[in-house]
Amino acid sequence: MTAPVIAGVDGSPSSEVAARHAAMAARRLGAPLRLVHGYPNPFTYALPLDPYAMGLPEVSKAAGDMLAAFAENLRRDFPDLSIEAVEEPGGGAGVLVEQSRDASVVVVGNRGHGGFAGLNLGSVSAQIIAHAHCPTLVVRPPDCPVDAPGPVVVGTDGSEDALVAVRAAAVEAAGRDVPLRIIHAWWGDPVLVSPTSDVERESAGRQKAQEVVDAAVAAATEVRPDLVVEGIAEHSLNPEYTMVEASRAAAIVVTGSHGRGGFTGLLLGSVSQALAHHAACPVLVVPTRSRA
Repeated sequence: MTAPVIAGVDGSPSSEVAARHAAMAARRLGAPLRLVHGYPNPFTYALPLDPYAMGLPEVSKAAGDMLAAFAENLRRDFPDLSIEAVEEPGGGAGVLVEQSRDASVVVVGNRGHGGFAGLNLGSVSAQIIAHAHCPTLVVRPPDCPVDAPGPVVVGTDGSEDALVAVRAAAVEAAGRDVPLRIIHAWWGDPVLVSPTSDVERESAGRQKAQEVVDAAVAAATEVRPDLVVEGIAEHSLNPEYTMVEASRAAAIVVTGSHGRGGFTGLLLGSVSQALAHHAACPVLVVPTRSRA
C-alpha cells in the first residue's frame, strides 16, 4: 500500500483548505489520507512536572469535534478515499514531523492558528518543511482551489538536490496530467572569475545553463517518458524572484530543500525559503533524503 498522505489540521481556514489539497493528492497517489491534530502535552515542553502524577492530557471536546467534522466533510466529498483522523499529544510541528517518517507527503496550510500576524509562513509550517522526512506541500495562498490550472513548475541549478526535486515534479505532473516546466536561472561568470570578453562570458554561461536544463529534462523524462517537458534557461541575477514569478502561472511549484547556493548548516536554501513565503501557488518542498 502507498504510504499515507498526512494533513495537519488545527481548525483554521488555512488547514481546511490544506486538508482538501491533501485529499486530492491522496486520490492521485492511490494512498489513504490521515488527518492529524497535535494537542498540547506538557511533556514535550520540558516542564518540571511529575509524569507519574499527571498521565497524558485529554483531547479537548472542541478539538475532537473539529477533527471529526473535518473528516466527515472530506468523506462526503471524497467517498473513494480511505480517511482516518488521529489526535496526537504534542506540539503541531513535532507531531507532523514524526508522522512524516512513514508518509508520502505532509500537507500544511501556510499559516494556522499558531501563526504570527505579519508573517507569510506560520512557525509550524516553517518547522515542518525544514525537518520533515518526506516532501511537504505548503498550500498557499489560503484560498487556493484544489483544481487550479497550469503546469507543474520546478527549478534546477544542476545540484543533486535539484534533480531529486525534478524527478518528484515529473511524478506530480504525470499524476495531474499536465506539462512540466523546468526553469534554470543563470548569470554569467564575473570578470574576475573569467577574464574574457563580455560576449565570450555570456556565450559560455548560456551553454553551461543549457547543459543544466538538458540534464534536468533527461532526468524528468527518464522517470516519465511520455511527459511533456519544457526546459527554460532564464538569464537572471535573482533566482528567487524568477521562481516566484514563474509560480504565478503554475498549478504547483516544486523545489529542493537545498541547492548549490545553500550554506552548510542551513536547513532550507534561499529559493526554497522565498517560494515557501511568497509563491502564488502551492509549494512542494522535496528534501534530498526523501524517498520520492
